Amino acid sequence: MRPRRIALLVAAAAISGTAAITAGAASSAQGGFAVGVPTVVDPVRGAGEPIITLDKHGSPWISGPSGTSTQTSWFWRSRDRGESYQLYGPSGGHWVCPHTGGGDSLLAYDKLSDQMYVADQEALASIATGRYDLATGNLSSACLATPAMTADRPFFGILHPAAPSTAPQWVESGNKPLVYMSWACQACGGGGNPGGLAFAWTDNGTKWHPADVGVPYDALPFNQFYEGANLPSFQWHGPTVVDQVTGYVYTGLSCSSSCDSGPDPEVGIAIGKPGAPADRANATNIGQFVSMDYQTAATKINGALIQKTGSLFPVIAMDSARTLYIAWIVGDGLNDAPGDTPTSQEWHLYYTYSKNAPNYTTWADPIKVDTGSVTKTSVLGWMVAGGPGKLGFIWLGTDKREQPSKQNDAKKWWPYMAVTTNGDTPSPTIQQQRVGRAPMNIGDICLQGTLCGVSVPAGNRNMADFISVDIAPDGSLVGTYASDANRIHTNPLDQVYGVPVTMSVHQVQGPKLLGSGSVNDSRFSTAPSTAAKSDDSGDGRYPIPDGSNVAQLDLSSVRLVPTSDSLDVHIKAANLTSLGSPNSVQRNVWWLVTWSDASGHMWFSRAQSSGGGAMDFHAGAPASYDRPGLTYYPVPTLVDYSGGTAITGSQNANEIVMHVPAAFVGSPKKGAVLESVTAWSALDTGLPPFVTAGPGNVPSVVDGTPAYNALLATAPGNPPSSGGSGSGGGGGGLATTGGGVLAGVVGSVLLTAALTLAWLRRRRSVPLA
Repeated sequence: MRPRRIALLVAAAAISGTAAITAGAASSAQGGFAVGVPTVVDPVRGAGEPIITLDKHGSPWISGPSGTSTQTSWFWRSRDRGESYQLYGPSGGHWVCPHTGGGDSLLAYDKLSDQMYVADQEALASIATGRYDLATGNLSSACLATPAMTADRPFFGILHPAAPSTAPQWVESGNKPLVYMSWACQACGGGGNPGGLAFAWTDNGTKWHPADVGVPYDALPFNQFYEGANLPSFQWHGPTVVDQVTGYVYTGLSCSSSCDSGPDPEVGIAIGKPGAPADRANATNIGQFVSMDYQTAATKINGALIQKTGSLFPVIAMDSARTLYIAWIVGDGLNDAPGDTPTSQEWHLYYTYSKNAPNYTTWADPIKVDTGSVTKTSVLGWMVAGGPGKLGFIWLGTDKREQPSKQNDAKKWWPYMAVTTNGDTPSPTIQQQRVGRAPMNIGDICLQGTLCGVSVPAGNRNMADFISVDIAPDGSLVGTYASDANRIHTNPLDQVYGVPVTMSVHQVQGPKLLGSGSVNDSRFSTAPSTAAKSDDSGDGRYPIPDGSNVAQLDLSSVRLVPTSDSLDVHIKAANLTSLGSPNSVQRNVWWLVTWSDASGHMWFSRAQSSGGGAMDFHAGAPASYDRPGLTYYPVPTLVDYSGGTAITGSQNANEIVMHVPAAFVGSPKKGAVLESVTAWSALDTGLPPFVTAGPGNVPSVVDGTPAYNALLATAPGNPPSSGGSGSGGGGGGLATTGGGVLAGVVGSVLLTAALTLAWLRRRRSVPLA
């Protein structure tokens, strides 16, 4: 749909204007904070716009939309604190609703009740929602769950105080948890235009009630007519948080015109205030607001008026001291031409904060987060708050100073993460680090929503509209993003290349964002290594994710060993006496290894047993399933490993060895480092990849090993194995052509270090590319 402003009616008197806290610039500190090797969440399923949350057990959950025409979102959970992930629901998706979905997905976790709340947008018609009980493994869900029809980009906020609270709706409910949802209701009558920002609440995850001011009865006709009547207008809405003390509900807003009577553009917050039954339009509706107000948070940066509207979502967060923060990227991705020169304010990540709860009328001067020449241009910023003043950030950055939508293959993007422990002061110290060795995107990141898919040439919207971070129970920062630098595409009609492969990344050093002390996590070391990477035993479970362990699917380790003209790829499993599949439909078993080179391109090596028979072996660059979408061209959506070139290999007891000619996988050189090397066990039907109607196939990924960076050098005491049959053999390393003496020296230095240490929218609904 074409982006537009959403007009809303005033439901209550606006709070008075902003009084500024004088703030200085942030200082940058590079020491201490470090992030680990990127982990592939799923080697098959692409999903732009991933969102992450961590449960109290330390398990990351990630969801992301597969997009229009596939009509599902994907939901993953890790059982080993982020080293590998398992899919929830059928291999083809539709976990929350069996019939519809595929737009905006959402996760929100209640650590007190150990419940995960989930959502899958249903093609702008409504939102399917559910509640997953981690203790029992049961999902209760409902299709078409919003109290009014039409819905875009939902966000959840949970009211469940850990300490005594006077929040009116909490007391009235008998101390029962309430979940609030905000979403853009395109056909709500209360908002005008028509449409508006609507609010709802639930106490069970499936039955939602209107929370907007003035809705007289809880029934579809009244909900449809009255919801959305909150504020005069806004450009974008962002996440929602709930104050556990007062029960107030806050949502971040960016404004291009007349959020209030002051100057625009600006950012601010919507404040939903609960109250007594006598003050509500519907006395029996305990979660309904008695007023909805707007409070300006920032109109100036460094004393100058904000020049451009915020880009996509303003992100709101509250720390444990109830300081409220709002972060945003300055820039007009819709209206500015790709060739326009950015102003000094544009395409940087800023935040501001306020300490005077509950109305938050006084805000600090905005503070710029991204620093240095490596992030001359930044997009898709996200923020999370932990202990008092402790903040974590993630965004995408490039060293090219130009509009993000400008198509320029010399422009390479990386994720960046940052932390601060004094973010509630005028001059915080911010530590920033780049994620990964290889870029995650090459060229443009189109911010024009669905217009990206109809322009000529087409804009790259594989990233969709945001990436995200959360804080683990141990206080470490954990992020997720989509990477399409693989440039995978198969259909000659494709205009935008690359499957957006979902990634996660963990803080491995630096200050904790919860509690005191420092993070020290060696599991995600980035140090290049020649050693085998071991996996937990007993986690090759089928049915996925929590069935019984299947020995041939339970991976033990993976390592890459260079020979004179090839790579020997070694995979060990718990027991390979049987090669059969536990699924009579998905009869093919894959033992798959994937990695990325320095450019971000993906490569694979695969052993396959069909129906329990002898293995065959293939390797090369993966293909893709390219689906139709709301574009004039097909969109790469799934990574397809069913092809490749035949190679030789063997099974030796519980180890598989594949001999991969270097030319088949990008001709890596001696001393090269291959990133995020991971082994997978998977089940496959042998049919063509997923289609929207008729027979189709999305392989089921059962187990994965922890990712590591493989150094292509021969370690003393660890000579390359001939592995039985096949090309290659002992001795030497890959040819040094193209690497020369420098590559050998670099390789030796890296090897020595490894052995010594032995141990780093424009928004609209779906990733339409």
